[in-house]
Amino acid sequence: MEKKSFTVEEIAAHCGLEYHGDGTHLILGVEDIEKAAPSDASFISNERYGELLQDSKAGLIVAQTGSVPLEKRNYLFAKDPSKEFQKVIELFFPKKPFTGFRGIHSSAVIHESAHIGSDVTICPFAVIDEGAKIHDGVIVGAHSYIGRDTIVKKGALIYPHVTVREECEIGENVVLQPGVVIGACGYGYTQNEKGHHKKLNQQGRTVLESEVEVGANASVDRSRFGATVVGEGTKLGNSVVVAHGVKIGKHSLIIAQTGIAGSTHIGSHVILGGQCGVGGHLSICDFALVAGRAGVTKNITKPGKYGGVPAMDLNTYQRMMARLTQIHTLFAQVKEIKKQLNSIK
Repeated sequence: MEKKSFTVEEIAAHCGLEYHGDGTHLILGVEDIEKAAPSDASFISNERYGELLQDSKAGLIVAQTGSVPLEKRNYLFAKDPSKEFQKVIELFFPKKPFTGFRGIHSSAVIHESAHIGSDVTICPFAVIDEGAKIHDGVIVGAHSYIGRDTIVKKGALIYPHVTVREECEIGENVVLQPGVVIGACGYGYTQNEKGHHKKLNQQGRTVLESEVEVGANASVDRSRFGATVVGEGTKLGNSVVVAHGVKIGKHSLIIAQTGIAGSTHIGSHVILGGQCGVGGHLSICDFALVAGRAGVTKNITKPGKYGGVPAMDLNTYQRMMARLTQIHTLFAQVKEIKKQLNSIK
């Protein structure tokens, strides 16, 4: 790999920011704030890491606008240091396609009725089934499967070992990380008089709108009828489960290992923290934030912060948890009071 180096002034120009310090100082790479050497660039965006900044040897630090610079340090100041530091990273590590293959590999299996657009890459051992439509600029990774009559729109990026079943729709610039399953049957059964379970047919579709990203080993089930829909710009973390008939709005964040039960409606700009559980046939309004490991058992109708099981106002939940830690002390006090009262008798 070609070794790259940039001066502080060059990095500042690339980011469109003004620098503070020595513009000629040479930067050779990027590193965490506590590990950085004088030849490294780093960033700090949280005041909790102030002590790390004091001890850091970083040759360039991207920091929050308004921060007080330390003497003999080189800085770029930004409203969003993490976002600006990403530009620095990309200077040293320009984004490349995940695969070196181009075009359609000879080992790929493509049904004669499938439509393949221009500038499409289909990697080794991928399968494109009957009637599938792969639009321009799509990349399908090795061992991935695109089902019958499924549409994959322009610029979608499908990593290896992804399964997209029949009659699904994958929007423009969607990213499906390895192990993702789109359009599996929803979890639904009927029970006979003997207690045996028979699967309900799931005849619907799964639709991912443009700019959606689905993390590794996550799944979005097809609906029993109609469609399961993930709205434009929404991001699902690793191992998220979206059940049949769920509707998720635009630009929401569903963090890792969260499960959303069937027919629930999630609004736009919602954040569900890691390992949340959301019951079925519920609704969560726009701009709700649900803390990690919360359990949503009732509709959330007002924007705000929620936590706990069952989910409630986050401040209320945190006060309850604080008081819970005092139970042993309170119990001992009550026991002592009871003892004193008994002695009076």
